[in-house]
Formats: sequence, structure tokens, C-alpha cells
Amino acid sequence: MTYQTFTELCPVWSKRVLEGPASDVELRQWLQEIHSFQFCITGEAFGHRNIGEEQKKKMEIDFMPRCDSCYRLSNEIAKVYTVYRKGVMEPIELFIDHYNTVHQDGVKK
Repeated sequence: MTYQTFTELCPVWSKRVLEGPASDVELRQWLQEIHSFQFCITGEAFGHRNIGEEQKKKMEIDFMPRCDSCYRLSNEIAKVYTVYRKGVMEPIELFIDHYNTVHQDGVKK
């Protein structure tokens, strides 16, 4: 498989990070989402953004960050974005590299 970019793995978050929020209301929504397993950057990379209610309930038990690196990087991305909204590309790039190395097929190897 080929290396996937941030834009390919996380089209919603890549647009958000590049363009920034249009309003304070939008920013507040994003700050909530970046801490949500379904809507955070790692959740989007694993395809959890567009799932139905039944799948969400199953995922609460069965969610992907059984990978310590994904969990740690997801928390770091959320912390940096919440506090600074700058400098977030460094932990994002670490996650993208990790994802492409370890989870390229969408599961932990």
C-alpha cells in the first residue's frame, strides 16, 4: 500500500487545521469533537466519523485505541489544538507516520 497523507486519512480535520474556524461557535464545536473518539483525528483516520448509531454503541466497547501510540498521539493532538491551535502539525505528522507504518490496513499489526 502507498503512504496516505493527512488530507487522505482525515479530510475533515485537515481542512479544519489548514483553514481554521469561521466563528467562535464553530471553534467550540471542534474543541468538543477533537476529544470525542468518533470525531477526533485518529477516529477519522480509522473511519469512525461516518458511522451509524448501532455501530457507535458497539465501538464504545470495541474502539481502536487499544494501540498505546494512537491513544497517546490522539491525546497530544487534542491537547495542543485545544490550548494553542498552533504547532498541531507536529503531533499530527507523528500520528500519520505511525498510522502508515502500523495500521495501514486500518487495524493494528
